[in-house]
Amino acid sequence: MIPEIQHAVIITAAGGPEVLFERFDWPVPAQLGPDDVLIEIAAAGINRHDCNQRAAGPSREPNPVPGLEASGRIVACGSNVAKERLGEAVIALTDGGA
Repeated sequence: MIPEIQHAVIITAAGGPEVLFERFDWPVPAQLGPDDVLIEIAAAGINRHDCNQRAAGPSREPNPVPGLEASGRIVACGSNVAKERLGEAVIALTDGGA
């Protein structure tokens, strides 16, 4: 069963590390696009881009959650993704929110 909420670190304002806030009620996407997969994250990467995003402040586009790289396992698949991929270990490059 896919949970409705997840933990996330979000950017709350422009600034240094003090503007990062851990949320325990961040929504899991209600629906996946046909080519999407939902990954249960084991590890996420933070790099210079995320530091620049934090310095600029929060944005909904693409995502107020930093992190461009992630690894984990597939827990849900969109309609165009083979169901055999469920449980597969993956790495991902995202547009934010890893």
